[in-house]
Amino acid sequence: MSDHFEIDSDRDKEEKGTIASASSPQTRLEATQDNVRTLRHTCDLFADSHNVSLEAANVAGSRPYLQSHASHGDDDGLSDSLTESSEVFSVARSRSVSDPVDIPKGRSRNASSQSADSLSKSVDKLICENRRQFYSTSDIDEDDLYRMRRDPNGYQPIFDMLRDRLSNLTLLSLSHLDLLDLPESIYFPPSLEILYLTGNLLTALPEVLRKLGKLKILHLGSNHFYTIPGDVGYLISLETLDMTNNRLTEKRINDETMRVSPNKGVDLAHVCCITTICLASNQLEVIPSSIMAAISLRQLDLSYNKINVIPECISSLKELRFLVLKSNRLRRIGRELAGLDNVQMLCFSENTITQVDMESIRCIKNVRTLCLHSNRIPANVVSNLRDMASERHIDIRLAENCTDTSRKDFQEQLRKCLNMDKPTYEWDVFITSTDEDEDLVENQILPKVEEEWGFKACTNYRDYIPGMGKLADINIRMEKSKCMLIIITSDTEVKKIPGALEATEMYSDAQTTGGGGHHFLRQTPKIIPVLWNKETKEPMEFKTLTFVQRKTTHQEKYFWDQIHKSIKQSLYLIY
Repeated sequence: MSDHFEIDSDRDKEEKGTIASASSPQTRLEATQDNVRTLRHTCDLFADSHNVSLEAANVAGSRPYLQSHASHGDDDGLSDSLTESSEVFSVARSRSVSDPVDIPKGRSRNASSQSADSLSKSVDKLICENRRQFYSTSDIDEDDLYRMRRDPNGYQPIFDMLRDRLSNLTLLSLSHLDLLDLPESIYFPPSLEILYLTGNLLTALPEVLRKLGKLKILHLGSNHFYTIPGDVGYLISLETLDMTNNRLTEKRINDETMRVSPNKGVDLAHVCCITTICLASNQLEVIPSSIMAAISLRQLDLSYNKINVIPECISSLKELRFLVLKSNRLRRIGRELAGLDNVQMLCFSENTITQVDMESIRCIKNVRTLCLHSNRIPANVVSNLRDMASERHIDIRLAENCTDTSRKDFQEQLRKCLNMDKPTYEWDVFITSTDEDEDLVENQILPKVEEEWGFKACTNYRDYIPGMGKLADINIRMEKSKCMLIIITSDTEVKKIPGALEATEMYSDAQTTGGGGHHFLRQTPKIIPVLWNKETKEPMEFKTLTFVQRKTTHQEKYFWDQIHKSIKQSLYLIY
């Protein structure tokens, strides 16, 4: 049996002697029944500790002990009691291990009492060493912590010790205990200056926390807070608040999170000592406006959120020295930073910044470090920032921006990395029609496409290469055009339009072919079928495509706009 659940040996010997020497069967019966109750609970604890069934615990712990008593007599009452003790453990399997059992005082020790004894020894050691700091995960034995976690009230001995024997603590850590909540009755020493509640499952704080007038540092990281607790607004001496890696969102964080109505207390503006706030690794999309009330704030860390804009009111933080917005969704740095006269370090790395207001940056007189690496800052802005860095001796970090190559160069490099051949195009649009519709193309369509819209066009009747096969010639013009405009009139047969059927077959094959088919699709021009007249029917050959048509009044109104938009859109779909 585990050492943790052994029955006191002196008492056992005394009881065994009593059973052996007593002349009264009644005395022997009462003593044995007493032991039956003790063994019932001992077996439960053994089964729980060793993760075995109660039947196995019966075999391991009860029978040898009972057999040692059986040799001292064969009275009927005593025999019945021993029989009952054997049945106790099979009955115990049908009830909860946590059911209360009447145990004589001092006869056995349960897990809670053992943990309390171990905790008491740890506290005695701290008092002897005159220490005023208590770390639960290091000052308490690991086995005792394991037992506490398994008991719904297992941490109560710690809470009791805080009131009875640790009332002069200045630092308390209750981190990594998987606490779902803290009881409202918990006692925090008034002398407490640093409190760690990191790595639990907390969503709220007890109101008693508000009474900690000397608390300077509060760590609430890696919990389940959706809002900054309103109790923080009462901590008038608070200097540092850490809520890294929670579930804070901008919808829940508003002016009420750190501000309490007048009949309940003060807001963050009255926490005049706070200098550091860390809300990194949450789900914020905006900077909480309530933070702007912390006029003494010097360090603000909002890294790894979803913030996409810096509010103008941030300029109210006149004492701010360090602002960290790494890995958010910022797109620009504007005039909102101009009022931060005392800031020394700005970190906006790993965003999507494309615009930087140079004048605003120049207005920040004391800035010494500006982190802008891993953004999308254009080359000309990067050049200006480098010049400013040289002039003012500022450390500006600009790695991994669009500095040395243009966007087209970058796309070319990306193409090479993906082993993709760059398609070469001579025309924006290939216009094809039947021979009967050449006048329509020449007099109505080409003037719009080439002269008015400025696209480079080719036609089936004007730009062919003499001496080349007709099919090969059509295929070359299709491959070297970004899109294909197919003009269909009322009496047109699709098979008479040069390249129309070939284009639809190529498009269909590319859609239904995996792998290389998608690569082939990128080389295939976008097909734009145009139903020229109101009475023109949709050909079955193009049933999978949408048409530009003019059957209704609204379609007629937007007819040319649709053709223009379709050609223009195809230019952006091409690499």
